[in-house]
Amino acid sequence: MASSTAPTPERDAARRQIRLARATLDRQFAQAVRTLVRDGAARGAECLETRLSFGLPSLVRSLVGRESPPRLGVVTGFPIPRAGGGVTFENDGPIGAGHLAIAAAVLGWPLVFVLDADFACLAEAIADVARALGLPFDPLVVTMAGDGAPERRRVRAELEAFGLTHLFAIERPGAARDGFHYSMRAERLDGSFTPSDFLFRDAPWITAGFADGGNEIGMGRIGERRIARAITHGAVIASRTRVDHLTLCGVSNWGVYGLVAMLALAMPARRAALLRHFTPETDRLLFAALEKAGAVDGVTRATTASVDGLGLDIHHDKIRALVRLVAIHAGSRPA
Repeated sequence: MASSTAPTPERDAARRQIRLARATLDRQFAQAVRTLVRDGAARGAECLETRLSFGLPSLVRSLVGRESPPRLGVVTGFPIPRAGGGVTFENDGPIGAGHLAIAAAVLGWPLVFVLDADFACLAEAIADVARALGLPFDPLVVTMAGDGAPERRRVRAELEAFGLTHLFAIERPGAARDGFHYSMRAERLDGSFTPSDFLFRDAPWITAGFADGGNEIGMGRIGERRIARAITHGAVIASRTRVDHLTLCGVSNWGVYGLVAMLALAMPARRAALLRHFTPETDRLLFAALEKAGAVDGVTRATTASVDGLGLDIHHDKIRALVRLVAIHAGSRPA
């Protein structure tokens, strides 16, 4: 007697229809995520869009399609000069790094922060939030304390020893045509931080960038001329540093929100655990912990209740919308 599961033309056709339906829904989901992470900041990010500016789908495939867990590195911290001297970091970037670190802890993916020595405190701030959520988290940190060749070799060697597979730049200055790094106001930042572009050039690991202003690591994927046309001071500040997977965002944190949502859809067995901690409340905890560590709004340059000049409710609405989107598409996805 033939097996009831033996292939037949009818069953093959049904499977093809299911695959087609799943692919269509996945494309619709990805497009909705793309819109959510890009729009709403009124900074003209849509003017920078190209076919290479939304790398989340391919990034997610590279993360979940592995035989062994990925090993992640996170570079973040955009320097902000203090009025009275010294430097601190903006809260766009570190908050996204916190969401990525929490998701990695849920999934059991090893993660290392790669930070300026002056910004290392942000890793402990993120760890405090993860522990408050009941997640075991002991942050690994590789610090960068200089821009010389020996220091670069040391940092790369430590990441290679860690077994790094993916390196993320979340709102991190990228080198412009003249080799210098600039703020959105075209202020030269060199001397206030340690450049990390070298980790993304000829890298043995997969690279990803989350960027919103044209001057960050990853925006080399867009092209200088497009940035020069669309962004104030673009001809000066445009980053030439490329990544494998760029996500163009309205606010760089939003790109990581989108990544967590796409991981939740792609990993049904871990979906509930991922979404349990992907909430406005987690975002509030990260904001508060990082503010205590010294983070400021990059637009106001002060400890205002905002990120990139946008009130916290706007950011929390993005999280709510992405969680709803996951629920809708998870419910309509063919088995």
